[in-house]
Amino acid sequence: MKYTVDRIEGSYAVLESEASEFIKVSVSDLPVGIRDGSVLNYNNNIYVLDTDSEMQRRRALYEKQQKLLNRKK
Repeated sequence: MKYTVDRIEGSYAVLESEASEFIKVSVSDLPVGIRDGSVLNYNNNIYVLDTDSEMQRRRALYEKQQKLLNRKK
């Protein structure tokens, strides 16, 4: 299952699932280097960073933002 880091609140991270459900997980249970927007794969009780999916997601959001900014001109 994939999760996206919605936000980090002290020692906990709020993760959003693909089904738009939110869970709270201890940061100590997550890989080092996570940040808001990080994409994680969860298998066998282990969270692993999915940098490829994160980059695709960030690129798509950037492109949407650029389209909106260009539309207003």
